[in-house]
Amino acid sequence: MRLALAPAVLASIYRDLGLLRKAMIEKGVINVRATIDSSGEFFRWRPYALAVEGWSIPKFYKENEEWTIVGGQNVDIEMESFVQCLRASELVGFDCQEPYRPNRVAMQFGYDQDFPKWIPHSPSSPELAWYNYSRPIASDLRLYYPSRLFEPAVTTQYLKWWRKKPYF
Repeated sequence: MRLALAPAVLASIYRDLGLLRKAMIEKGVINVRATIDSSGEFFRWRPYALAVEGWSIPKFYKENEEWTIVGGQNVDIEMESFVQCLRASELVGFDCQEPYRPNRVAMQFGYDQDFPKWIPHSPSSPELAWYNYSRPIASDLRLYYPSRLFEPAVTTQYLKWWRKKPYF
């Protein structure tokens, strides 16, 4: 039986980071930008991962960039997990439920970080949130895979937005 613990752990981390941010604001901490390195350092080592015994590069880290259509009944577990990481959803934690916005962590998946788009948040039951998170991949999903050697960065639009963003 497959059991996804990552969404629950990530929801708890997002909740705790939100509480930390709120506490910093309440304490009057200013001129501090609480950031987490989302530069994807782990994935910069992808070319060297084959040297580690028993570890293979996942299918979605291609040698060369490519567009492909995924979905339908022939999707394997690895591909399904990757698509879930790229889709906005609600993460159900152990005692919380938090929004997951993949634009926040695009660089970790080898994509350039882009301007964060507003995604409406509508709280739902944990059961509905889990259903939406784990729904099957559409049979005609067109997906871009960057080369695993690509060094992700931020787009110009993101950089302009970040420079205008207040510290809190």
